[in-house]
Amino acid sequence: LGKTVPPDRPFLKAQPGESGFFRAPSTIEHSMRLFAWQRLVNWPLIVSFGLDERAETNALEASFRAAHWRSAIGISLVLTFSLGIAYLLVNLEHRKRELQNSEQRYRSLIQKMQTAIVVYDAQGQVVISNPLAQELLGFSPDQFSGQSENTNGQFLKEDGSILPASLYPAKKVLSTGQPLRNHVLGIPSGTVLIKSLF
Repeated sequence: LGKTVPPDRPFLKAQPGESGFFRAPSTIEHSMRLFAWQRLVNWPLIVSFGLDERAETNALEASFRAAHWRSAIGISLVLTFSLGIAYLLVNLEHRKRELQNSEQRYRSLIQKMQTAIVVYDAQGQVVISNPLAQELLGFSPDQFSGQSENTNGQFLKEDGSILPASLYPAKKVLSTGQPLRNHVLGIPSGTVLIKSLF
């Protein structure tokens, strides 16, 4: 190319070795380059190759910036997701406490009422009963809890005959989905009037 090689090139020094790297301005564009050189074994030649430092560092910087933004976005998403989960857990715990308090107030109200009350679940099992209902039907609280209507005692028709289990009040309400009001029901100790069952 009609240019002399600058004397500061490492392969021109005494005992430079067979290959190496160096950083220097190019002899043509005068821009900083990263050079690699290799001495050929059977030829009196040295091959030198230079890369534009700005192009390489710009590519690296762009890669670092993209990685930085990806990391920042990833961290933001993780933080947002974590905060969302934390909010849901706190809200769930709050609702759970509210439900427990509401259930406690409901149970307390039932226990204090001067009316016999028995609460069944969808399977016909007793979940709550108050003292008046327990006394009327002849069961202790422990005996009543978890009982089905079939085992609460023998119910009677108005004429004194045994009421079939399929016609028991709670079973009738569960099967028809309709409330039962002002229903007369016989029990071994007497007669009761069911004001409402729903």
